[in-house]
Amino acid sequence: MKRTLDLDMNQRPVVALADEYPAGFVDNAHSHERIQLLYASVGVMSVVTEQTSFVIPPQRAVWIPSQVRHEVSCRGPVSLRTLYIDPKYEREDPDCHIVEVGTLLKALILEVT
Repeated sequence: MKRTLDLDMNQRPVVALADEYPAGFVDNAHSHERIQLLYASVGVMSVVTEQTSFVIPPQRAVWIPSQVRHEVSCRGPVSLRTLYIDPKYEREDPDCHIVEVGTLLKALILEVT
């Protein structure tokens, strides 16, 4: 299993991670220095923050601002594809947001990872 700590976050404004998680996998509450666009190309994840919770199917991703604590649970096997984005691109709104993943965004995420 790959870990965020294994990535060189200083080289580029966007760093990608692809990994496979088994059913029932839980990534306990944590946060990142960078913004995270959390996406599963296959499978369904649950994301819980202190303010809200989301169910993320392959048609959606969740934008997680930097420093937001979150826990991720995999309901079944998940093909994770996530982007870590330089915090200088942070939105004015500090909350997590659902992002619809259409054909173009899916292709871009898969290409980067």
